Amino acid sequence: RGDGRRAAHFLAEAGYSAYYYENWDALTESIWLGWINHMASGGAGVYAPLEPVAEWTQLNRMQHVATKLRLAQAESLLWMGQVEPAAAAVDAAARRMGEMRGGLTNIHLLYLQANVNLMRRQFTPAGELLNQAVAAQASASLRNFQIGRTNEMFDASAISPRIAADLYASLLADPRPADWAYQPLDTMAVLKTAHDPAFDRWFLAAVDRKEFPLALEVAERTKRRRFLASLPLGGRLLALRTILEAPDTSLSRNALLERQQFLVSFPAYRELMEAGAAMQEALRTGSVVPQSPEEIKLLSAQYDAWAANTRERQEFLMQLAPRRLPSSLEFPPLRTVAELQQSLAKGEALVEFHAVGGELHGFLVTRTGVHSWQIDDLRRLRSGISEFLRAQGNYSATRTFSAEELSSERWQKTATDAYKAIFGDSRLDLARTTSLVIVPDDVLWYLPFDALIAADLDPQTPLADHVPVRYGPTGALSLRRPEALRRAQHTGVVANHVDFGKDDAETKEMVEQLYNLLPGAVRLPDPLPEPPHLVAALLDGLVVLDDVDSQRMTGNSPLPLPRYRGASDDANAWAALPYGGPERIVITGLATAAEEGLKGSRRGAARDVRPGGEIFQTLCRMMAGGARTILLTRWRTGGRTNLELVREFTQELSQAPAAEAWGRARLLAREAPLDAENEPRLRGLEQEGELATANHPFFWAGYLLVDTGPPALAGEEDAEAAPASDAPTATKAVPLPPPVEPEGEVAANDAGDEQPAESSTSQTPN
Repeated sequence: RGDGRRAAHFLAEAGYSAYYYENWDALTESIWLGWINHMASGGAGVYAPLEPVAEWTQLNRMQHVATKLRLAQAESLLWMGQVEPAAAAVDAAARRMGEMRGGLTNIHLLYLQANVNLMRRQFTPAGELLNQAVAAQASASLRNFQIGRTNEMFDASAISPRIAADLYASLLADPRPADWAYQPLDTMAVLKTAHDPAFDRWFLAAVDRKEFPLALEVAERTKRRRFLASLPLGGRLLALRTILEAPDTSLSRNALLERQQFLVSFPAYRELMEAGAAMQEALRTGSVVPQSPEEIKLLSAQYDAWAANTRERQEFLMQLAPRRLPSSLEFPPLRTVAELQQSLAKGEALVEFHAVGGELHGFLVTRTGVHSWQIDDLRRLRSGISEFLRAQGNYSATRTFSAEELSSERWQKTATDAYKAIFGDSRLDLARTTSLVIVPDDVLWYLPFDALIAADLDPQTPLADHVPVRYGPTGALSLRRPEALRRAQHTGVVANHVDFGKDDAETKEMVEQLYNLLPGAVRLPDPLPEPPHLVAALLDGLVVLDDVDSQRMTGNSPLPLPRYRGASDDANAWAALPYGGPERIVITGLATAAEEGLKGSRRGAARDVRPGGEIFQTLCRMMAGGARTILLTRWRTGGRTNLELVREFTQELSQAPAAEAWGRARLLAREAPLDAENEPRLRGLEQEGELATANHPFFWAGYLLVDTGPPALAGEEDAEAAPASDAPTATKAVPLPPPVEPEGEVAANDAGDEQPAESSTSQTPN
């Protein structure tokens, strides 16, 4: 309970009894826990009992006890800044390891060897040793063993769903401050371990007990931990970077307190952070990339100084990461169902999907309730989505359209069938829905929900014609936040390898028109003259028209790489300091499995990534850097229509929320006639009479919009647009009431108001 004084007293008493009864295991544990308690309580110097007990056990040939306690002494010296004495103690312990090399003591040795290298600023060998220690601890972790044992008991029906839910709630909970103080290596190892099977069983236990709000929270936790497990040290570096560098408005109260404690304990980091902020501001007020030969030398010197500062801060974080220091997991944020409901605007509906085994579960969340339904055959659904994508022309990246295909209505039938298969039992009332937020999972990441058609809609046109649709990687990362977006000073544009026009001159002219519309447009050449993570931190917006490899998107960034000056395509370089980057991002050259109709390879995505994983990871990584509005493609179209969509969207962003801006851009593009000469997928098409418009979903449905920006732009007088004005004061979710027919014109109301008095579940026929 944090009572270090009483803990020290009881541990000492345990040590006396253990010595008297010659119970050397209990003696070792009492001294070890006493040392942990001493450090966690802020005790000065090395824990006094370590030396006499270690010396006594060594004289009595209890090498295991002596080595374990000598390593504890070495760690204390290390955190006191006595690196060389600590290194000598670690080396001496390594020589006495012997048969202990297969046990926990050797894992602690690896951990300390890594930290000695970190303190000596030898980061490459330190990283290798730390990764070895984390991997070894993951295999030896008691927590991981308990999670696996619970899985076995659940599968054997040795525990009830209620008991299983309680066990998983404890075993899969976020680390406590005591966990970081007592066992930081084990905490990182558990976070780094992929525990999807355990989360799936926890989810099924909640569904079995018809606790659907709990099941939805488990789905949120699953997605969150899935992202953290993909990061170095289970997200520990990201956690520290967020606490120390993220804007105050995006942090919890606990995180702000942790920041204060860190900066007080490590004043050198505060000095580096303040100096780095001044360098960043100086660069932000000038040119991001040199515009003339005279600027090259000046900017290079500024970037060099800033790069040295950020590198020193990053190395500081790497030294802090393995230490016994508590840190909150601020990203991805975790919200209860009640908090999700309160964040929804009036008439807004959140639909979250979660795949478990061969089944797909859906959740409809409104301000007044939660409803769950189920689709049993995920393989059959995948086949239907594949057919829907092919009906829109997604057979391959190079296939061209015929005039007959452009005018065909085949896609409309598949769109209606797909909507019925997915939303048949959802109780989603589109007539009462003013905004629809979707959190896909698995193959649904490749599905353009905007182009689905509900049979009960009048007229029977795509979903996007009836309600604004936006997406999110998790429920908490899909809802609007009240903080205003930054004023756009610099908008980076990557358009070095595009082919929109019938020749280079026309392409250049079309791109130039886009430059002239963007606030503070900055041409980002290939190669970049400076490291991309530094350039990105100076941008408020980013538009990437070049093709982007999906594997690189889940790693570094969509920016071009420099040929020198520390160029890196490291898969985790995106997480390096400085914190932050563009808040508004448009990427139109990303291809996913949707481009091939879910057939063949996923164009560079890692083979071990689950379906849709490349999109999920890409969105999480960009949002971890501060992105608020993201427009991303599932498949590439190229051509004039793509450019027109981007131009209209970016132009409208300064006047309206992202969903409205995208809706207007899409509407204008769909009404415009296609230009066969400037559309790569139409080249060779013989024009007979008037060419069709871009109303075919291939040209507009492949874009995925994520937006957490405010519902109204900063400075607008309509205060009622803020989510807080609509949010109910109750903190407990309540079920949806029966529908109430409005008088006269249908009023905007909460989606799904026809639900019964209790949350329910049902199965959707395939």
